[in-house]
Amino acid sequence: MTSQALRLPTPSDPSSFPEGWNETQMSYWKTEGGTWMIWLPPDWYGNLSRHDVVEHEDGTITVSPSIKVTQPGVRDGRQCHGFLKRGVWEPCGDDRP
Repeated sequence: MTSQALRLPTPSDPSSFPEGWNETQMSYWKTEGGTWMIWLPPDWYGNLSRHDVVEHEDGTITVSPSIKVTQPGVRDGRQCHGFLKRGVWEPCGDDRP
């Protein structure tokens, strides 16, 4: 099932989430240093610096290759894996954010 992600503004404090961030809303933003970040509810947080990110004229982004987020220190195999195309998340397989 696809989900629309929300583009958030660049946070003024690099150690905090951007204004408008909500833990229940899938979102993405660009840091002051130019790194794209993504939040996938309920608790997936990712840095997209190893991906190619295309910013479109409408402010959405497309990321390649696919995004795979795992939780540090968790060894149970939990992961979130999918594609972000023009701000729309499409999970791979049974992975759900």
